[in-house]
Amino acid sequence: MPIISRKISSKVNQYLCHPEEGLSLSPVSQEEQNHPSIRTNRREDWLSLASGLKKHFGSPQDVEWAISGDDQIWILQTRPLMAIGEDSSISENHTSFG
Repeated sequence: MPIISRKISSKVNQYLCHPEEGLSLSPVSQEEQNHPSIRTNRREDWLSLASGLKKHFGSPQDVEWAISGDDQIWILQTRPLMAIGEDSSISENHTSFG
């Protein structure tokens, strides 16, 4: 499945989860601020996950996710994607990552 668009937003802060302290807002290093949140080498994992969720629920899903310190993907929440627009073929044939 080809990537048809890619927009990488600058990120100056990130939320980190600590075993004792809980959730904290932390700065992102200057070097990492303009890197994509989803690394290209994980693309197939994400495509498989999105496809599996779509198949399980019967429609494309809006997915909230997190990545653990050991690089494991965690699904936090999923709900039907409501804003596909007039031409839903884009969700059938293409994926956008950023």
